[in-house]
Amino acid sequence: MSRRLLIVDDEESMLEFLSLLFQDSGFTVSTASSAAEARERLESTFDLVLCDIMMPDGNGLDLLREIKDSRPATSVIMMTAYSSSKSAIEAMRHGAYDY
Repeated sequence: MSRRLLIVDDEESMLEFLSLLFQDSGFTVSTASSAAEARERLESTFDLVLCDIMMPDGNGLDLLREIKDSRPATSVIMMTAYSSSKSAIEAMRHGAYDY
């Protein structure tokens, strides 16, 4: 049985690239281009979530907290093009598997 992955990013090219990469690695991939769409997708169960921090309709760190509150066993990896030590510390403090 393949592992289920949700990729959350507002950049379509990143969603396409990561989807192909992880599908080739045997994952069943779902995507969301916004925090709102991710919340809808998260009505299903995922083994792993890759989540961008900066999204037009919300903060990925808020989404991380929601995921860890409702599904503590789900691994979440945060990604961003705008890294800061503050956001990295906050992500890890709230249960991110990696940043």
